[in-house]
Order: sequence, then C-alpha cells, then structure tokens
Amino acid sequence: MAFNVSGFVQVPWQHRTQEVPVPELKAWFDDGEPAVFTVRGLTANEIARANSASQAHRREAALAEALTSGSKSDITGAVQAALGRGPDLDPDIPRRMEMLCAGCVSPPCDLELARKLQEHHGVILFNLSNVILSLTGLGSDVEKKPANSTATPASAPPSSSPS
Repeated sequence: MAFNVSGFVQVPWQHRTQEVPVPELKAWFDDGEPAVFTVRGLTANEIARANSASQAHRREAALAEALTSGSKSDITGAVQAALGRGPDLDPDIPRRMEMLCAGCVSPPCDLELARKLQEHHGVILFNLSNVILSLTGLGSDVEKKPANSTATPASAPPSSSPS
C-alpha cells in the first residue's frame, strides 16, 4: 500500500495537547480553577531549539567568564546569574526549560517561569517536559471538525389523526 502524500499534505493538523495536574502549585491558581498546565507536542524546529539550549548555556557561561576575566569569581557568578545560568547547571536543564517555554499552552511559560520551576519545583519541570516529549513523539493529530450544534434531528411530521 502506497503512502497518500496528497492526503497527508492537505489535511489540517493540530498539536496534541494534554492537561497535566500540578497540585503542588494549587496556591497560585485562582480559587475554583483546577491546578493544571496544558502542554502540547513540539515541532521539529522547536525540538532543535531546545536541543541547542544546552550549547547556548555553555557559550553564555564562557561569555560570562570572558567578560569578567581578571576579576573575582563572584563577579563571574553574578554575570551568569544575570543571564539566568550557572556553572553547575546540568546541560539537560536548559533543554527542558526551552521545551516547556515552547510547549506550554496554559499558562503561557516564559524563561522566568521555567527558571522558577527548575529552582523550586524540579520534578514538575521534568514531568511537564516528559509529557511534552511524549506528545511530540505521537505527532500532531488530524484537526477535528466541531460538531454542528445548530443541527437538530429531523422531527417527525405531525400525525394526522382523524377528527
């Protein structure tokens, strides 16, 4: 059986999404709102950017060191902190933070939120990024057409009863 290239290219696609409970963060959600993050799968470009984040981390650390050469090591640490990086940060962490920034639908996630999760709720960062990786591996889904809510089933014609 041949692959239907035309059908594959023409069909509308949508990212797979999943709600991920984060009960540990309940205090930061509005009252009555569920403590969930909604995440989605990534595109190939987003994966590549996330994978290159660890290389960028190493370059930023080298830049911080070069900018402060001849100065005290605490200045280097301060510059790295200003860049949001540290010399002891595992290379996988910037990658996961970038994945979360790209794949978090709700709430929107920027680098500041990703850093706070990394620093204070590392397991949540890992869990969310693992779900994003899982969704990415499944690929996008064919866009589903919304059900037509204005359509009503045909009603039976009125019965004509003899009078």
